[in-house]
Amino acid sequence: MKRFTTFAWILAIAMVFVAVAPAADVEGILIDKMCSGKMAKMGDGAQQAAAEHTRDCARMPPCEGSGYGVFTASNEFITLDAAGNEKAVAALKATAKKDNLKVRVSGKRTGDKIEVSALKLL
Repeated sequence: MKRFTTFAWILAIAMVFVAVAPAADVEGILIDKMCSGKMAKMGDGAQQAAAEHTRDCARMPPCEGSGYGVFTASNEFITLDAAGNEKAVAALKATAKKDNLKVRVSGKRTGDKIEVSALKLL
């Protein structure tokens, strides 16, 4: 019985640490998934190409429908969750910026995806 009690305590403590996952901030260029593949293939020119990607392109129905993410300085594409996609659409509609859509996204990151709690164009 003592082993079971010890195991139960260890399990309970582990669950607390899992539930309190740290928030992550990701910065880069807001870009749609459809166009992100082109950027990833560009190598050294990827950052410039991402910065030149336009708001109008990102708002086109096929691009918007593909979802959004953050193209980071290390040429990594971090996919936004559904709530993040909604925030991205709202931000794109509200901004006067035509390109160089720098963004800061906060949320819980798991691998190449982020569960978005906040998104702000910079």
